[in-house]
Amino acid sequence: MRVVAHVPAACLDNLGYIVLAKHQLMKHFFPALIGIVAMTHFAHAQCGPTVICPSNVTVNNTTGQCGANVTYSPATATTTCTSTNVIYSENFQSTVGWTLNTNTGTNGTTPNTWEINATEGGVLPPGCGVANNGDLTLHITCTSLFCGSFITGAVYNASITSNKRTESPVINTTGYTGLTLNFDFISMGDGMNDNASVVYFDGTSWQTLTASIKSVNCVSGQGQWTAYTATLPVACENNPNFRIGFNWTNNNDNVGTDPSVAINNITITTGSSSPIPTITYSQASGSFFPVGTTTVTATATDFASNTDICTFTVTVNDVESPAIAGCPTNMTVPANTAGCSAIVNWSSPVATDNCSATLNSTHVSGSVFPLGTTTVMYTATDPAGNSSTCSFDVTVVNPAIVTITSMMDPIVCEGETDTLVASGASTYVWSTSSTNDSLVVVHSPATTQWIVIGTDANGCTASDTISVTVSSPVVVDVNTSLLDTMCIIDGPVSLNSFATPAGGVWSGPGVTANTFDPSVAGVGAHVVTYTAYNVDSCTSTGTDIIYVDICLGIAAADNLSAVTIYPNPNNGLFTIESVTPTLVEIFNPLGELVLTQNIPAGKNNLSLGQSSVGIYVVKVSSNNSVKYLRMVKEN
Repeated sequence: MRVVAHVPAACLDNLGYIVLAKHQLMKHFFPALIGIVAMTHFAHAQCGPTVICPSNVTVNNTTGQCGANVTYSPATATTTCTSTNVIYSENFQSTVGWTLNTNTGTNGTTPNTWEINATEGGVLPPGCGVANNGDLTLHITCTSLFCGSFITGAVYNASITSNKRTESPVINTTGYTGLTLNFDFISMGDGMNDNASVVYFDGTSWQTLTASIKSVNCVSGQGQWTAYTATLPVACENNPNFRIGFNWTNNNDNVGTDPSVAINNITITTGSSSPIPTITYSQASGSFFPVGTTTVTATATDFASNTDICTFTVTVNDVESPAIAGCPTNMTVPANTAGCSAIVNWSSPVATDNCSATLNSTHVSGSVFPLGTTTVMYTATDPAGNSSTCSFDVTVVNPAIVTITSMMDPIVCEGETDTLVASGASTYVWSTSSTNDSLVVVHSPATTQWIVIGTDANGCTASDTISVTVSSPVVVDVNTSLLDTMCIIDGPVSLNSFATPAGGVWSGPGVTANTFDPSVAGVGAHVVTYTAYNVDSCTSTGTDIIYVDICLGIAAADNLSAVTIYPNPNNGLFTIESVTPTLVEIFNPLGELVLTQNIPAGKNNLSLGQSSVGIYVVKVSSNNSVKYLRMVKEN
């Protein structure tokens, strides 16, 4: 609990005293040890040997053996048990001559005092305190009305000055040297202001052995019992009037922390020895250890028959791989069963190992193998995971052969028709999905390769591919607009400059050696054709129309000079405007008359709504005058 410091009025009882709660601690019960006792015992109730094993050992197997003989380093052992003489002990189970309260300085009216009871119960370190467990302790407690009517345990009134010493009876140490003082305690207080110290009487005066003893509190707020050990000075040896004691002092500043101090299980010992424990092993060094990990247990036994064990491992690694004998060589066989596959047989190899081995394979003799090369792998594996392999190839040959023959040269012109013929199998499937043995194709730039897959009577398949170079024609451009209208009396005109590419051939009415003669062609609209050749002699053509007129009444042609057609081009609905009544005749790109219409002077509609797109020639006639115009219909 806390010692009250700067306590508010709410904490005072009806007499004006501070009410202090109990600090309750546990104690461990010990049998009473009365007076000065000389006996041999173990210096610590939980003593015993400690054995330290060597590091884990890892070795490889002996060649040809499934293990190895392994020698390892020995374990080491010590013990905390000692043969000790106890010349004095006190556990306060009965009052045995301790002087409880000797004044060592100024004391208040009701100072804190030493007492022996179980209100502060003893507990083995590092236990936490509990009150009234039946194990008596020596402790400082509050005696004033400050504490009310409780039996308080190891608590104190920090507002009353106290200076008290408790003293043991006389301990005769004649004949004893190398003395050690041991006890268990709890103590807090307030630094050196509120403090417990360990003292001794050397036969002449009291001396300080330890100026301050402090423990810590458990999480619960109770004191945590702590073990104390100290070597006594030489003045305490061979002394017939030696005594030990504990001094408590606190000021009255009302500041401090419980517990005050509690003492238990005092012993004074002299002399000790610790014989080296003996060590035994579950498997002796140098023994044969099998492959794998073996746990070795080392057991240390001290002179008091206390034991301790440790373990380490001896691991023998199997690093020896299995051996495989009699692996078949590569073999090639023809397809000999349905599905164009083959049944293949061979003699299986044999595996051996220093421990044991299993032999597995990807295929077994008598398996069915598909066309092509298949690798057969044998793997021998031992329990340690070491493995060896051998392999051989089985190649199954396909006897089927399929070929494609083209009826044309490897280079063909775009649009030409060709026949491809397959042979060598029973059934066929072309890349076009056709299942005939021949395939008729029209060559275009988009398809220049054909594939056929043939299947024979045994289900074996083969394929062939034929590639054809398709030659695309040149692009022909024909424009005879400068020759829209010729008079029948005009002379011959060369057509070479009216088409591209150069080098082609013109044909049509009135055309001879690429020259157009209107007198030969005669009056009317004439379609002329231009044919050009690419480097592979593939042809392309273009056409245009040349109009031949008798050209009578030429002087009156000015009557038609103001004839116009608009909008031009458009999608088929035109407007023709003339200053005189006019006969309109319209010819399509092939020179065919598609429309005849008499129109009055002014604006009139011409409709080509159902006609195909292209360039149309419009012939307008009025008063023996003729004029030709072009009209373009678009989509």
